[in-house]
Amino acid sequence: MSNLSRIRAWLLGVSAVLLALCGPALSQDKPAGEIVFSKSSIDRDNPSGLTTEFKAGDYIYGLIRTSQPWSKIYKSEKGPT
Repeated sequence: MSNLSRIRAWLLGVSAVLLALCGPALSQDKPAGEIVFSKSSIDRDNPSGLTTEFKAGDYIYGLIRTSQPWSKIYKSEKGPT
């Protein structure tokens, strides 16, 4: 398996995990937010240099932006732990 194939497989795996984790948020009235990627560090308040294409050896940075705080998205039925 080439490095590019490994990176694609890793990105697909990460996307699947994030979709599974964000699934409950997707069913709410408000949009869940977005997931963005870059080859360099991402400023959460002003993301720039975003990309969806990577080569073997590239660093991959990701940022998950949600429409609500995580504590509201995944409110525990039992209360805080």
